[in-house]
Amino acid sequence: MKSDEFKRKLEQYQQGSLTPEEEEQFENELEKLDEYQNFLETEMKIEVTKNEYDPNLEKRILKRSQLFAYLRIGLSTLISVLLILPTLNLFTSVYYNAGGESSKMNVLQEITETVIPITNPNVELENPQKTRSFLKAKYSIDLYKRIGKERTFIASDNITLVLNHATRERRNVPTMMSANPPLDQKATITRLSKLNEEIVVELFIVFNEPQESNQVDTLANKYDMDILWRAVKTDDNEHEDERFIGYPENFHLLREKGATSAEEEFKSSLAFLSKHEKLARSISNNKIHSAKEKLNYIKKNGISIVGLSVTGPSQEILSFIKEQDENISNVYIGGEKLWNWQTEEK
Repeated sequence: MKSDEFKRKLEQYQQGSLTPEEEEQFENELEKLDEYQNFLETEMKIEVTKNEYDPNLEKRILKRSQLFAYLRIGLSTLISVLLILPTLNLFTSVYYNAGGESSKMNVLQEITETVIPITNPNVELENPQKTRSFLKAKYSIDLYKRIGKERTFIASDNITLVLNHATRERRNVPTMMSANPPLDQKATITRLSKLNEEIVVELFIVFNEPQESNQVDTLANKYDMDILWRAVKTDDNEHEDERFIGYPENFHLLREKGATSAEEEFKSSLAFLSKHEKLARSISNNKIHSAKEKLNYIKKNGISIVGLSVTGPSQEILSFIKEQDENISNVYIGGEKLWNWQTEEK
């Protein structure tokens, strides 16, 4: 029904001028309008309810959203880590082990087993262990020294290689030279004279002038003592007491590289270190500079001995010190033990 017609019918309905039939039809129209109105009111109430602002509901929704976001981030991170870990392990293994004998891990071991014996009098290496972790290679060893015929544990040491940079845990090995002040001949003789005959000792002796190796052998063979380590003159500068480098008496036997003598093995070691100057300097804590120059000096001038590490019965070594009184500048006295001189060396 159109609006004009509805208005006219409404006026007639109010005036009572409609026929009974028309009046009934118009009342039906009015009932329909009431139903439409109720429907519209109901819908409007629902819409208003939907648009009402609830701050607590908003907070709960935000917290739930944050929680889901954190879970997604955590899950993504976990998946990434699980994917990266095998890749890093593979990279570490290949990087440090590829190359066989010339691999970075083997070079690290070789430099360590070269540097420590030639920079520390009377120090032996035992129990080597090689390990790897993320981007790191680690070489661990135990350090021992000889007093008499027995070996004594000094300390453990670790060298870590990260890519091409090496660091060493111990900057100084606690040996007789680092732990004790030097003594002159008179003080040394006084000290050794007070020791019981049943005591064995270790000493490091510094000569006034370089000695030929055969001269040292001739002198030492007169006494019941063992030479453990020989300090070598490698330049024309005065040596600092803790900057000596040299070689163990049985260096060629320890290395098993086919060298005919400890001296030849010492030269071979300097030649090897000259190819790895940076790592050698780091692992030696700057005790080795210019291995190539030192080797060239030895080739030109030969090997001469500027110091000795010895061990044996206290009174035998006392006799040696007395005889060499004029040739000795300083003596470092290290450990002392009860008589073990007849004990077989381990």
